[in-house]
Amino acid sequence: MGGVAAVQVFAAILATVLVVRYEEKRSLAMLEAGLVEHSAMVTSVIELPDNPTDSTIVHRELLTLPKDDVFVLSDPAGKIISASGDWRPADPLPSALRSFATMRVGGHSYRMLIERDVPMFDDNPETLERLPKLTLVYGARMSVLGQHEEQVTWIAALIGLAILLVSLAATAWLVQKGLQPLMALANHAGRIDESHWRLESGKTDREVEELAPLSTALSRLVER
Repeated sequence: MGGVAAVQVFAAILATVLVVRYEEKRSLAMLEAGLVEHSAMVTSVIELPDNPTDSTIVHRELLTLPKDDVFVLSDPAGKIISASGDWRPADPLPSALRSFATMRVGGHSYRMLIERDVPMFDDNPETLERLPKLTLVYGARMSVLGQHEEQVTWIAALIGLAILLVSLAATAWLVQKGLQPLMALANHAGRIDESHWRLESGKTDREVEELAPLSTALSRLVER
């Protein structure tokens, strides 16, 4: 019984860990998908210059971004075109065209989307080719992600505990049910003498069927 309980406890803990790990990956993927969506909102308000040598204009008044999100838009030389605040990336950015990284902003952990060569749209391919290749860094706080993961951990733990308790109770009931014939035999053994090894009358057919072989063997042993 103890070994079965240990296996059930281990299985419940393992299941909880797997559920939490899966939810962590799923939540992170959803957060990154949100970063891509919101970064597209930033690029949608970029006004292309008539002359490629002119400055790019970002209409920030048209942006409706989440409160704590940050972004920095810069040109190939690293000059800031537009930003949500005073924060600037302190470390060198990855060289990939699109990548994700975790950075610290104002004492908080942020998940960042780093997008180089931000796509622009223009009817004239020649003009589009001469436009500057901008870099956009867009990030959102990971604290919301942590709160969601904490809630999922508690829910998974409570569900796992409930399943474990039900499983242990069911196992205990089955073991007790299976031992009833042996318990009955022990009770009979306390009332037998050397001339009486037969089963008492009044027992159910199932009990008689389960105990009869052992009782018969003991009776034959005494008769010898």
